[in-house]
Amino acid sequence: MKKAKAERRATGGGQRRHATIGTAVMKLSPAEALDLLCPAFSPMEACRKLTEAIHDNRCRLECDGNVVKPHIAVDILVEPRLADDGRWTAKIVSASRQWWGEKFQWSLDTDEVKALLPEPKKAKRRRRKRRRKQKPSEPEKAKPGSADAWIDHVCPNGEWRLMTAKDILKKILPEAKALGVKAPSYSAVAAALLKRST
Repeated sequence: MKKAKAERRATGGGQRRHATIGTAVMKLSPAEALDLLCPAFSPMEACRKLTEAIHDNRCRLECDGNVVKPHIAVDILVEPRLADDGRWTAKIVSASRQWWGEKFQWSLDTDEVKALLPEPKKAKRRRRKRRRKQKPSEPEKAKPGSADAWIDHVCPNGEWRLMTAKDILKKILPEAKALGVKAPSYSAVAAALLKRST
């Protein structure tokens, strides 16, 4: 019995295999559990999640190979500590300070600790629409007699950007009368301007 305890303590908190009927269960020390969770969480958050999981019995904690009973588990805290070399480690401590966790060999089930990790987000498949490559040709020309054509005719330098539909129509009407052609309506000019502004 003493030899078994000495061997267990000699492992130094590394990963251990506990044999169960037909399967091998991987166990982690609190520090190893922290290392497993740290890519997804900060050390403080990872310890808080481990503590909550131990209290909720989602992560069963073992002390010297025995599962910690629920009424004792609620007194347990997983405490983050910064080691001298700058690495984060975790220790089991008593919230009530009635006992000292450093005297014991603590372990957690690897699968139960992994279950605390957030689920990876599923990559959304993006359907790429094939677009025809447009040649950098000259801009589309407006149909002769349309409101767009009249706007281009009376505002060749893009002055239409600073004008209202009413002002543009005032410029179009004398031109159309002089040429003897029908001028576009106010609503056609307004619609053409609206299309251009978007």
